[in-house]
Amino acid sequence: MLLKVLPDELIFHIFRYLDAKSVSNLFLVSKNWKVYASHEILWRELLLRNSFFKIIDEEDLEVKLPRILPLKTIRVSDIIANINSLNTREEESNTLELLKDRATERLLQEPKNENLNVSNSEKKNIFVDEWILKDNIEFFKETCELTKLVELEPSQIIGEGIYASSEDHESQSINETLELGNTFWSSKGSADEFSFEFLRYKLVQPICVISQIELIPFKAAFQPGGPIYAPKYISVSVSFTPNGNDFHYTSELFAVKNINKVQTFNIKPVFVIGGYLQINLFGRNTRQPADQLYYTVLQSVKALGLPIGCFLNLKTVAKSCIELSNKLNCKWEGKFQSFQNGGVDNNIKHLERFFRPFMSSREGQNNLKSELKNELRNGNWKYVARRIAAADEGVESEFRSQKYLTWFEKNAKLIIENKQEQETSSEDEEEEQECQLKVFIGPQSNTFTEPILYYLKFLIKNGHTLTQYEAERLALYSIKKNSYQVFYNCLINEKFSSTEELGDLFRSIYLTLALDIYTRAMVVDKMIDCSLQLKRYNGAVHLLSLGLNIQEFEVAMKKVYQFHSSFVEMVKFSVYAMRQNNSPILRTTLMESLGVAEETLHLPDWELERYIFGWAEQKENASPNT
Repeated sequence: MLLKVLPDELIFHIFRYLDAKSVSNLFLVSKNWKVYASHEILWRELLLRNSFFKIIDEEDLEVKLPRILPLKTIRVSDIIANINSLNTREEESNTLELLKDRATERLLQEPKNENLNVSNSEKKNIFVDEWILKDNIEFFKETCELTKLVELEPSQIIGEGIYASSEDHESQSINETLELGNTFWSSKGSADEFSFEFLRYKLVQPICVISQIELIPFKAAFQPGGPIYAPKYISVSVSFTPNGNDFHYTSELFAVKNINKVQTFNIKPVFVIGGYLQINLFGRNTRQPADQLYYTVLQSVKALGLPIGCFLNLKTVAKSCIELSNKLNCKWEGKFQSFQNGGVDNNIKHLERFFRPFMSSREGQNNLKSELKNELRNGNWKYVARRIAAADEGVESEFRSQKYLTWFEKNAKLIIENKQEQETSSEDEEEEQECQLKVFIGPQSNTFTEPILYYLKFLIKNGHTLTQYEAERLALYSIKKNSYQVFYNCLINEKFSSTEELGDLFRSIYLTLALDIYTRAMVVDKMIDCSLQLKRYNGAVHLLSLGLNIQEFEVAMKKVYQFHSSFVEMVKFSVYAMRQNNSPILRTTLMESLGVAEETLHLPDWELERYIFGWAEQKENASPNT
């Protein structure tokens, strides 16, 4: 009766507050409700609320409907021309803000003809009629499902680097940004603070949904001051061909912080698909101390999303993606070359066969997730720890990510607190394993009530390499228990990558170990500081000499007094410095720092050393009032 009384507009307005599952249930109520539940207006609303699409209001429709925007493009050359014309820092700031505004405005414009190779009349069909309106209910349902998949199960979709605008050295190529560890890509140096660079990548499959970009600017810890070489802004361009002129989408400009941490840039809510990706890098923050040129250096680049092989079961969306990619000259090459001339239906069949092993592997991984979750529910956290530690994928295993291990630890601790543990192996096997671990870890360990430590010991026992998160957790447990042998064995056997952050954990606790870690990570500034604290002046002077900066010796001498409050130690450092560097300028600088420049001006070296040692002893023996 209610539906007969209320106008259609009000009914649709009420139904818009429902989620997709509730709307689906409306089909079962009555024939009249099914008519409303299957209407395009309702499913458009659901799609726009739950997917990556940007929307605007269509003014000329009787009932205002949000319209799906086409994929958009911004010309990189326009932005470069503006940035290169900047003369001052104030102009740079104002112009980049203006560029961001213009970029956002141009997102609302349709792509240029030359990028699509189609006429104006065909454009609407590609981006609206065929892309959205064909089988609209199924398309909307599946797009909502795809959105959830991309949110919950995103993966790294970059396959390989194919081109960089410049490289400072052949060992610093674009593919170094895809490696684990402290590798990096570096541009060539430039005197222009506003110069432009780009990195172009091929994705893992010819069609991928792209949702996020993650990058880490590189920190050159081996250079004085540990400079970080981030770009000022980035944008993201996407295409279906490796040609740099065929981009069908370019994002807005994103500001990049000059920090050595993961920074995430969301492509969503725009739904972007492609097979090739270009990261556009605008401007530079930092000069290299050695040559005073500006560089852009990136440690890691990731594109997160979903390849088409993961959503072939969503037939309508997959078909629409393939149709769109073919009209944009998708480059089916390599192992996908046979798909080039096939129809859309044939392409889907070939892709399903091709990705069947991949999907089986993915299904197996999901089954393992369910199994481990059930084991945790049953209180078998030790079994789960051993299964994760035995993962075949090594450091790239999803189960060894910080996110998964945090989830495991949280639940395992709840089980321990509630005393709900249930052993999975027999008592004899468990007793044997625990005996082996006690020998390995030591009798003082609290392993069997610390889930992550229990997991780490199995991991080390199996000879696996540790991720950075695992290494940091092992370091924290070593500090907590004041037992460093296991950690040190892993360090010297290179079972994890040494990092500045890892050294920082030990610096106030175990300075010698911290110095070892800094040395392996080549963190020069902290290597010098630790050497000065440990009175290893020979090593500190050697490192300072590499920088060829006389003022750094003066700073180091002040640090010696700060660390040891001793004039004698300052003199010892000065003597090491003068013996290794026969430089009159260095000698004068050090004597001025001690305050004896005039008294020692004409003394030969051997007499100078005797004089300043006597001066230092006299200063330390003198009373405070002297």
